[in-house]
Amino acid sequence: MPAGLTTVGLAGDQTFSVPSWEENEDKDIFPDVHPATLAKLPGDHIWPVSPPRFCVYCDNSLLAHPLISPTVATDWTGAPPMWFAVGTTERLLDSARLIAQTAARQGVVVRWEQFERMPHIWPMIFRFWPQTGLAVRKWAKACADFAGGRIGETKGTTVRVEGLREESVDVTNLTDFTCGEAEKRMRDAIERYQAFAREHIAKAKL
Repeated sequence: MPAGLTTVGLAGDQTFSVPSWEENEDKDIFPDVHPATLAKLPGDHIWPVSPPRFCVYCDNSLLAHPLISPTVATDWTGAPPMWFAVGTTERLLDSARLIAQTAARQGVVVRWEQFERMPHIWPMIFRFWPQTGLAVRKWAKACADFAGGRIGETKGTTVRVEGLREESVDVTNLTDFTCGEAEKRMRDAIERYQAFAREHIAKAKL
């Protein structure tokens, strides 16, 4: 078992079907479709695949598997401590919320850091913003703590834009969204993507 797990802008739903995907549509950098499905995607000897699929990572039928989309994992018992950095305007925010909440409720130590109004992977995009500096420092500390066996307790924080003011968040109550609802949304999305992939990847072969 690793000493700990750290994530920045975790994308735990590879079907893009969690509620925040639509709610934060006009605030995040994620496109509406997977780049691999665009007709202009250049082809080579291994892509597009046959039969066509929506995602480059795996077959469509596996997109709702917890090893691919860990948002639907229902049991995190015995997992190592986890550290999350997320932006509150990320389209996949709910995927990280559900993982952190489920793990925390099952006794896993979770450190949750949510940064107000930040989009997906903002530390990689806005390298010199104060939010990035703070996030990287917290990230480094989490890595050092976990590697040194300093696990601590579950704790959640919201970092406000104004003054980087920090406020407490209950990690066991991040969302009303459930693993069952997530899986149903993912299964429904997979059915839509089967047809979508056939149409758009067929164009990419032309």
